[in-house]
Amino acid sequence: CVNSFLTPLPATAIAEDPDSFGLRILDTEFLTGMTLNDAWCETEALDRNRLRELDRVFQAEIHQTMARLLPKLPFRTVENHFRWARKYRLNTYYYLDHLSRCELLDHYFLFHSSPRFRRLEEIPRDEFPDWIPTRTVERREYSADGRRLYLRGDFGRRAFLSTPHEIRIFEYSASKLTARQIAERLQAEMGQDKTPDEIIKRWMIPLYRRLEKKFQVIFQQ
Repeated sequence: CVNSFLTPLPATAIAEDPDSFGLRILDTEFLTGMTLNDAWCETEALDRNRLRELDRVFQAEIHQTMARLLPKLPFRTVENHFRWARKYRLNTYYYLDHLSRCELLDHYFLFHSSPRFRRLEEIPRDEFPDWIPTRTVERREYSADGRRLYLRGDFGRRAFLSTPHEIRIFEYSASKLTARQIAERLQAEMGQDKTPDEIIKRWMIPLYRRLEKKFQVIFQQ
């Protein structure tokens, strides 16, 4: 039982002899349903209403703990929760109560389900310049002085970019330019001492690796 209640299912020892467990069964025939999300027994010390209240407290603590752990979930773990839900209809509590409500993750995995989109690790390095970087959430938020670009949807954390060339790369990752075209524009704007290939290698790929771990960017043909 998900709520740690003792459920007197038919033919179980609890159903056959509840007194030996110190329990009083409240609905022996399960006429009010077969759900495991309610208290089916009570004791002298704990009646049904008290058990329901304890359950609400317990569930609230569980959800708070899950929320605290969200930023630490490995990429593959988050991916598995989405894959189980969308491919097999196996909805975990993490997916139902937290992950599925995140716009960033919803967009990211929707994009990745299309054959047009790839992750950085799925693209041969020599082909990468011809792929189109795409932000998973279009809306952007800046600090008042414009020196910080905040990454939206990062599980409540205030992650941001502050290096001018990183901000510019993220701005250009709007599904309109290839990686090579972005590098050429960066060269013209702020990196005249670097070739487009050097900009891709030294600036763009390291940034995209970091952004990808936060589900902020994906690539399309």
